[in-house]
Amino acid sequence: MKKSKLKILIFLFSFLILCFMTIAVLKCIYQNTDFSKDIDSGFYAGEYLKYNDGVLTVRDPNYKYSETYELGNNTKYKTDFSKISSHTMYNDEVYGTKIVYRGGLSLYIYDTINNNSKLIFENYHKYITCKNSVICVDNDNNIYLYDVVNENMSVICENISENICTLDTQNDYLYILREDNYYYFITVFDLVSKNKIADFKINEGISDYYDYDDAYMIANGEKVIVCLESGFKKPVFYDFSGKSFTNNQLDELAPHMDLLTVNGDYLYYTLRDREVTLLNDDTKSNESNGLYKRNITTGKVEKISDECLFDEIIATENYLYCYKINYLTPRSLFKLENLLVGYNLTQIPIN
Repeated sequence: MKKSKLKILIFLFSFLILCFMTIAVLKCIYQNTDFSKDIDSGFYAGEYLKYNDGVLTVRDPNYKYSETYELGNNTKYKTDFSKISSHTMYNDEVYGTKIVYRGGLSLYIYDTINNNSKLIFENYHKYITCKNSVICVDNDNNIYLYDVVNENMSVICENISENICTLDTQNDYLYILREDNYYYFITVFDLVSKNKIADFKINEGISDYYDYDDAYMIANGEKVIVCLESGFKKPVFYDFSGKSFTNNQLDELAPHMDLLTVNGDYLYYTLRDREVTLLNDDTKSNESNGLYKRNITTGKVEKISDECLFDEIIATENYLYCYKINYLTPRSLFKLENLLVGYNLTQIPIN
């Protein structure tokens, strides 16, 4: 009799644990679709988030599908990448009914209406997506633009540098952060005329290649932010003339600065005091933790939220979109497929 009661208790306990786990997973996977309409007609892109004229496309953290939100209409639709290609980890952007995906060292366009694929570029070295276009760099550092709408390829420039670090686009400009002879340079092209309109060396005092682990760039109209990393991020702003207009107050933020993006005259960033080990990425208690808005010109700072734990943020003229990966286990530096269960998406008004 006692054994039977014990078995029943074990069964009930196991059942309750299973229910709690199921609820937790469903809560992680479910994403609200009730977002406000965004009237910004621009294009803004990150690794997980792509905004294009009122439509937000969000990539799942396992790179297996994307969800597209028609902001303000309370609707979304899902694109399952596994139905397109066996290279499920390498499928990429959605352009209405067309999807860019990678197969080996080649780029393809998949048409979801006609259910067919088209090779657009072979042996690419780097590529980025911009509004209705794909920009590709080959192994000789020649740069090409593929127009997704008109399905044609054009040359932007040839043999630009020995080492292209990152590319970005904004307002019909292509920004190239490159390394040459151990120093960083920024080159800017007009995507309409294909003309080079700026080319300058980053201030030598901060740009010695040996001093930094990594560098990346965020475009913002006729301004660009370069982030040099050496244990922490150090953001520096430039205009097309190569003149730096960074406020030195940004230096003091660097040790805790986690994510940043820019739009118009404002820099948006998170400060997160963290303790990182091989297995855990913990947020430490700190009053400065949070999401901030800073006027680039005046230096005025506004704290938007106390929440600081996100995996990506992008800003339009009207809203900040904050993306956070959900983990089954405590957050860590390892993004193992079976431990990532969806994402949370937050829309925060900023204008």
